[in-house]
Amino acid sequence: MTKFLRWFRRLGIPVVGLLFYGSLAIVYPEHLGETPAWGSLRADTLAALALGTLFAFFIFEAGIALSRWLDRHMAWQQQPLRRVGLQVGLQAGGAAALAAGLGAAFAHAAGYDRAAPVLFVDLLPLTLLGLLTAFLLAGVYVGASFFAYWQAEVHTREAAQRQVLEAQVHALQQQLDPHFLFNTLSTLTAVIEDSPPRAVTFVQRLATVYRYVLQHRHAARVPLGTELGLVKAYLYLLQTRYPEGLEVELAIPETQHARLVLPMVGQLLVENAVKHNRIEPDEPLLIRIRTEGDWLVVENTPRPLAHPAPASTGVGLRNVQQRYEAAGATQPVRIERTPEWFRVSLPLLPGGAGRAAAWK
Repeated sequence: MTKFLRWFRRLGIPVVGLLFYGSLAIVYPEHLGETPAWGSLRADTLAALALGTLFAFFIFEAGIALSRWLDRHMAWQQQPLRRVGLQVGLQAGGAAALAAGLGAAFAHAAGYDRAAPVLFVDLLPLTLLGLLTAFLLAGVYVGASFFAYWQAEVHTREAAQRQVLEAQVHALQQQLDPHFLFNTLSTLTAVIEDSPPRAVTFVQRLATVYRYVLQHRHAARVPLGTELGLVKAYLYLLQTRYPEGLEVELAIPETQHARLVLPMVGQLLVENAVKHNRIEPDEPLLIRIRTEGDWLVVENTPRPLAHPAPASTGVGLRNVQQRYEAAGATQPVRIERTPEWFRVSLPLLPGGAGRAAAWK
């Protein structure tokens, strides 16, 4: 965009300046001669060329400055009709006034207003040139802005798709991680010996986790109710492993189940809580999952490890924030740390409607 504007100035300013000079020759032909003396160095010719250059310079610079100011305060992507109308109106009014003002200044300097006052109709060609230039500038700038926005959207979409794929691969790798399998199979062995019916349920929940990853590995968004199915299955595995050291509170009304979230984010936050906190029978780790307006809140009581685990190299909280930003969330992911809670609030994404299908 910056390179385009630089070349746009270099080519546009001399062209518009010469057009303004030509308009002066049309409005005041007897002063500049019957045919414009392009090679003449007469004072009136130089004055007309100078005014044309000034007109083009100010129109271009003012138009670009106005566009950049509007980009910060009224992005045309969000309010396209209002933005384009306001930009065209301001640029057209400013260009017409500047063209008429410079024409009147030239008339005064050349002595045209001594015999009779210069009327607005006399300056009409210059005013029309100002309007035409303003419309051209506004159209070119909006077109260039749209092209730049489209390119940025394509890159953002590609980055979001890469992040989703990375998260899906990470989730699958986590479930296939040797430590996860070892702990899960060890727990399953103990459950089989203690209670075969519970072992069947345990295997079913484990299958649910894997089935979710396989079924939704290409999904950009999933209903909250579907994500809760994964979270509940994952929590069952954890609570079977830590029967007295892990407490869970789920408070999500069914009316929120159709709202959309990114896949596997809820499971990731639960996994993060278990990974970075102590789980002890005499000091249980409490995990609460709830909705609060347009937010999904996952929070846990802080139980820091005596020897914190090394930083994860996979998808962490920062990647979750980037994924939500790339997904077009209206609010950023919020991370809060207090003495009582470590809280992550995820904005519920637009698009969910109706009733989410049950997924257990």
